[in-house]
Amino acid sequence: DTASLKVWPSTSPSELMEQALRKWLTTHGPEEEGRQAEQYVLRVSDKLEFLCGDHPLIQYKYIKACLQAKECPHLTLVQVSTVQAMFEKEISAIGAVVNRKSSIPPLPLPPKRRGPSQVNTCVWEVSTHFKIVLIKGSKVNAEETAKVQVRAGLFHGTELLCKPAVSSESSGRSEHVWNSTLEFDITVSDLPRMTRLCFAVYAVMDKVKKQKSTKNAHINKYQTIRKSGKVHYPVAWVNTMLFDYKGQLKTGDIVLHSWSSFPDELEEMLNPIGTIQTNPYTENTTALHIHLPDYNPHPILFPPFDKILEKAAEIAGSSDCLPMVLS
Repeated sequence: DTASLKVWPSTSPSELMEQALRKWLTTHGPEEEGRQAEQYVLRVSDKLEFLCGDHPLIQYKYIKACLQAKECPHLTLVQVSTVQAMFEKEISAIGAVVNRKSSIPPLPLPPKRRGPSQVNTCVWEVSTHFKIVLIKGSKVNAEETAKVQVRAGLFHGTELLCKPAVSSESSGRSEHVWNSTLEFDITVSDLPRMTRLCFAVYAVMDKVKKQKSTKNAHINKYQTIRKSGKVHYPVAWVNTMLFDYKGQLKTGDIVLHSWSSFPDELEEMLNPIGTIQTNPYTENTTALHIHLPDYNPHPILFPPFDKILEKAAEIAGSSDCLPMVLS
């Protein structure tokens, strides 16, 4: 059965479930009066995602995304006992993988000549907010009257992990210097293994009346942000991974040669689905010079998959995990 309910964004999940159950009783009669909101949890329809806790609906990521897209959220009432059974099944599967041992031991690897063992730091131990230093941009192809800004965002696939960071406006011709730190509202410990750092360089110009001339048609195509009497249009974009192929968090100075061809749709003026390769034709391309700081004297590594499973089993087995999921 389905039902539509109109509620305020400040409504809590428990209040929403109570309203849904009251509406259920009006259509199914008094024989269903035994149902209580405490017996249920709200699940995102067609997804294995739940609204945990009892916060205002607007604070939940799924609800906020629906409102931003002007879509109606679709939620399903699921019995707590059903979720608990799913939870116990997942815990059993994780435990089986962690404890699984091969019946045939692998052949021993030849001994390696190693120097002193290197001390590494697990990324989960770094609680500092992630940040970068935006040094400068060179060969920026923008009109001389325009000011230039850089927008940076952290993505996991197409999912924006936190609010993008934006630089100050810079005036000049093709060379723009910032030497400023851009800090993100996410800690290093919360960065996924495949996090992408995405950049967009764009020009900021005064808004002008629309003209019939097609001289600047390529600019109008990418005018995606208009605010405070200004028009922002992209000049270049470039993406890079935060962790290298060994799972080590990148540090140091990096030069990113960007691309100037944009897709029709952008996410916060960024292009997270674009390539992570920099532009090989460096002669006339916009280049961003950035610095990724050190958060620890030792290299910071993302743990291997078996360690992730062990940690998941440890968290799942803790006494405070189950009530958190089912609250």
